[in-house]
Amino acid sequence: MQAEFKLGEIANDFRDVFLRALSNKAEENSWKAINVAFSTNEEQDALYFEQTIYLDTGRVIEGVYRDIQNILKSLRARGWEFQTKCIKKACKYKFENITLT
Repeated sequence: MQAEFKLGEIANDFRDVFLRALSNKAEENSWKAINVAFSTNEEQDALYFEQTIYLDTGRVIEGVYRDIQNILKSLRARGWEFQTKCIKKACKYKFENITLT
């Protein structure tokens, strides 16, 4: 039996806003990512973001990590609420309890 979808439209909206901001930061700070993906878990209650950083030197990873932290801060300032867990620095994150107030 298929699990009831819980994230719904809010996850799609979050994904779009996050990716647009991330793309802008990548262009602004001259870094590239490949294999960018969002997925959900089987229970449909968490959203996962994963990317591979092109030329992933320590300096680039630190810059991307800082960009993502700034994006998350900006999203929260614009009314998005969520819990996030960094699974792999600058490359993989888990988002839960996503809402927009």
